[in-house]
Amino acid sequence: RDAGFTVLRTFGGDVGHRALGVRFTVGSPLYAYGGPVLARRAVSTATQRARTTATVPAAVHHQDHPLPFNVRTLESIIQLETVKRGTPTKARDIKVVVGLSGGVDSAVSAMLLRDAGFTVYPVYMRNWDSNDEQVDRKYLGCPEQDYKDAQAVAKHLQLPLYQMDFVPEYWENVFTDLIDGYQRGNTPNPDVLCNREIKFNHFHHAAIKQFGASYVATGHYARIADPVVPDSDVRLLRSIDRSKDQSYFLSQVKQDALRRSLFPLGAMCKNNVRQIAKEAGLISVAAKPDSTGVCFVGARKFSDFLRRYIQEKPGDIRHIDTKETIGIHNGISFYTIGQRIRKGGFLDRYFVAGKNVQKNIIYVAPPGHSSLYTDHIVTGSMHWISSTPPELKEPNNLLQCEYRIRNLEEPALCAVHRYTSIATTTPTPTPTPPTTPPTPLTTLSDIMHNTQQQHQQQQLQRRKAVQSGARPNKQP
Repeated sequence: RDAGFTVLRTFGGDVGHRALGVRFTVGSPLYAYGGPVLARRAVSTATQRARTTATVPAAVHHQDHPLPFNVRTLESIIQLETVKRGTPTKARDIKVVVGLSGGVDSAVSAMLLRDAGFTVYPVYMRNWDSNDEQVDRKYLGCPEQDYKDAQAVAKHLQLPLYQMDFVPEYWENVFTDLIDGYQRGNTPNPDVLCNREIKFNHFHHAAIKQFGASYVATGHYARIADPVVPDSDVRLLRSIDRSKDQSYFLSQVKQDALRRSLFPLGAMCKNNVRQIAKEAGLISVAAKPDSTGVCFVGARKFSDFLRRYIQEKPGDIRHIDTKETIGIHNGISFYTIGQRIRKGGFLDRYFVAGKNVQKNIIYVAPPGHSSLYTDHIVTGSMHWISSTPPELKEPNNLLQCEYRIRNLEEPALCAVHRYTSIATTTPTPTPTPPTTPPTPLTTLSDIMHNTQQQHQQQQLQRRKAVQSGARPNKQP
């Protein structure tokens, strides 16, 4: 509705009258915001859902790709497979493996796929063996309980539960890289590594090989946009529920895996997911708390966990300005940029401003110090989900875009410049730009200034539109 589409209500009887005022969202099933009335219908049968569900297709345009992209839905998958196979395809002809984790999100995903008529194979992934760690099990979370909950969900849905073991792959491709990264002074993200290496790599390949699956579904809050032309690159989109959006953790998943992925909850809100689970009788997971933290850390402090695998190596803590030693740290691996240093004897607050791994020195600064902020970042190789933007195929061009460095963070404007080479120097507390960058067509400061001005003008226009009662112009 907000994007200017004509929304067709396909409700029948008194349900249609009670559904008036439902918040319609482009590209999403209406029961995603329908409340208890539509939730009850959604968890019954496919026939009842067809009466209470409508999907409004959304076209996503990109300046470099004039062809529209349609947000992937369970309904569009049937049409997509019909085009791929060249014959009329029904939902039951499409095999879907669902990663069933023992949580509410994957449970509702499996149920929605089953009710839509797909041939569903729920699979529980075992990625970490807590028996390998000689530590009090109360700190390790409850993998056994998760498996029991997954069994209860599969039994309730009348589906057989399968189990796949990826413990060796997880240790080799995720955990080892994580520890190596910390030893080098970096702060890796294990969730990003797990999605890239395990869930959307080894798990995908195993699902296709063992079950002949056409798609692999998970309970992630994200969406996929399919191009009009079959077998072209797909796009990864944020979920409708921005407070639960997980596209950040999927940012390094490869294109071939995304093409075979389904995210049934991408157009739904968390509260509706729990309501659907409750109405469906999935008691074991309906009120189960969301999993937080890293699976192999559990309730322990992360620094305590790291000490089991990384030896402490004391070194100096120095002031960023005076270079005076003001304390002793127990190892660079246990600190990250921006982290507050909490040590007894410090009269003032200090934050990590830089690390010298070779000399084992941590540099700190007081709050508000300029070294804690930067207006540029030098990064390594880039992973493009679709293809390299045309602006970056030539070294002297600039790409105007938005970026995030944390999950759930609102995107901020930036300009990306591709350097042909980066001067390698000894790590210093503050970022050092390349020594001889090529002369760009437009300077970085100019493009950032212009981009910020455009952003400010857009914000001002939106505020004026809201104050005047007009609806702001939104891009799909």
